[in-house]
Amino acid sequence: MTYEEYGGDSIADISPGRLPDTLTIEKILTGNSAPRNYFLLKYLDNMKFIDGLGRGVPMMRREMGERLRYQEEGEILRLILDFETPLARGIRGGDRVYIYHSVVKP
Repeated sequence: MTYEEYGGDSIADISPGRLPDTLTIEKILTGNSAPRNYFLLKYLDNMKFIDGLGRGVPMMRREMGERLRYQEEGEILRLILDFETPLARGIRGGDRVYIYHSVVKP
């Protein structure tokens, strides 16, 4: 399970678990990936929900520059997206929304 943390001007996607030994944050930023669940990856590919492994982070990095960053803290990996203006009124730093991922055909 992953979850999101919303701050006034940022979103953090929080993922439990360490990176595989062959993968570093620097490699992720250049498009390398190491999927943990190959069955899910193949299913999403067959259903046309994904369009090329390892393309998302480099595309976001080109658009956001240094406002996209990763943090590793023990067993937690965070992808943080910083925005120039607040996302919404009333959101406090540290608010959390839990997202349970499921695959549903549109």
